[in-house]
Amino acid sequence: MGAHITRDVDISYARNPANYEALSSVLQSIDARLWNAPPNLPFLLDAQTFRNTQNLTLETEFGDFDLLGQVSGIEDFEALYRNAD
Repeated sequence: MGAHITRDVDISYARNPANYEALSSVLQSIDARLWNAPPNLPFLLDAQTFRNTQNLTLETEFGDFDLLGQVSGIEDFEALYRNAD
């Protein structure tokens, strides 16, 4: 599979309970919703959602982005953070 350009931002996040709460609060405040999902699809973006999923593709009034709890080829967020420039 070749690389392709997307018009969103990829954001990796630490998978821990405190961060789940913080992420869900911020995302609810900007009306984040599943990307390209039907408007009537039941979806609650809360800490439980982060415990049960790893990666989410979202849309907001500020643009689209991917939340990546697991990045292929990287052990976890802490390893990614340690090796970031």
